[in-house]
Amino acid sequence: HIKPKDGSSGGWQSESSAPRKAPSGPLSGLQKHLQGLEGRQYPSYKDLCGGAWEIEQRSMSVYFDRVQGDAYAPPSWIRTRVPMAAAKFPPEFVTESKIRNTALCDFVTRVLSDRLRGGCGTDWTKVVQGSGWSGSKGGDLQIDTPGQYVLERSSVVAKADFIEAIL
Repeated sequence: HIKPKDGSSGGWQSESSAPRKAPSGPLSGLQKHLQGLEGRQYPSYKDLCGGAWEIEQRSMSVYFDRVQGDAYAPPSWIRTRVPMAAAKFPPEFVTESKIRNTALCDFVTRVLSDRLRGGCGTDWTKVVQGSGWSGSKGGDLQIDTPGQYVLERSSVVAKADFIEAIL
């Protein structure tokens, strides 16, 4: 189960509608919803799908595109979207050329892969073991780890107004 540590606030919204008011207190709408689902059957988690969960203090949105139906089903698909105003990547890296966009997305994929496996993000001289939250019950977040070549990838998408990671 995902249990964010930051105590951010946010709420539920569909992509086309205005966000609901953030709940008062330290827990976001997503955190409260996940706590309400704790210990319930897998199908209960399917109501996470259908729109964006805004994480306001983090300037990001989380989308659940597919939720695992049972313990033996394929893993869930989650996207995290950050507005470019918050990501602060230089605009020329995103829109000026396809090569720069590819390099940016490849770099972000490498950093995310390392961070999700327990590394520090940009120091690839250290070997990192990939256990994380994974175990017999699963629960780990993963992104495909790139090889040595810088290639166009579908794991991170950078557009003029946002950058999005598919986990």
